[in-house]
Formats: sequence, C-alpha cells, structure tokens
Amino acid sequence: MTNPKVYLVGAGPGDPELLTLRARRLIDGADVILYDQLVGDEIIATLPTSAELVSVGKYAGRQLCHRTKSTSCSQSMPCAEGRL
Repeated sequence: MTNPKVYLVGAGPGDPELLTLRARRLIDGADVILYDQLVGDEIIATLPTSAELVSVGKYAGRQLCHRTKSTSCSQSMPCAEGRL
C-alpha cells in the first residue's frame, strides 16, 4: 500500500452494537489496531482476527505509559504498508 492511513475510532459506551457504521467498517479493514484497557471485552471480541492487536496499556484512573511513549509506539508500528 502506498498511502498508509491512521484512523482514531472511539469505542463509545462499550457495547459493540452501538459502534457507528463507519467505526465498524474502519475496524474491520484495519491491519493493526492499537487499543487500551478502557475498551471493553465485548468490543475486543469483535476485532478482526486478521489484524495485529496491540495493547497500549492505559487503565481507568492511571496511565502506564506517557502520551509521548504512546505516540512513539504508534509511530514505530509496522504501518508503513497498512492501515492502523
């Protein structure tokens, strides 16, 4: 892929049936998905098995990595040829 893209998709209140149609389409087409622990198990269970799933480790009430570390993590992912 010559034009990789990065999309930010919110999981909403945690019910997979409440994701927007666009969010579902983007998630289903992703090659790599970065997610934190605020995303519920019900949504994680619907993520495509073909995508590389990467936990970035944020938990409610505490953050395990600094914002700059999360940014550098996403920048170092193998997304040069895919959709993140």
